[in-house]
Amino acid sequence: MKRIEAGLRIKPLIAGDINTDGKVDEYDLEILAAAFGSTPNDPKWNPSADINGNNIVDAHDLYVLAANYGKP
Repeated sequence: MKRIEAGLRIKPLIAGDINTDGKVDEYDLEILAAAFGSTPNDPKWNPSADINGNNIVDAHDLYVLAANYGKP
């Protein structure tokens, strides 16, 4: 079977790029800050801000975002 390619370029996601715009910047930090301290049952929960997937937006997620801050 031959694979058909549509000519799309897929960029790998960067850990901390919460809004998936291809860079880790202040917009991602704002999203994380708005959800900071939340868990899945919290009204401010944003699963995208839970970068490490441990069901709480915390300092561990902030650390990952900070480590990649400014990366395109």
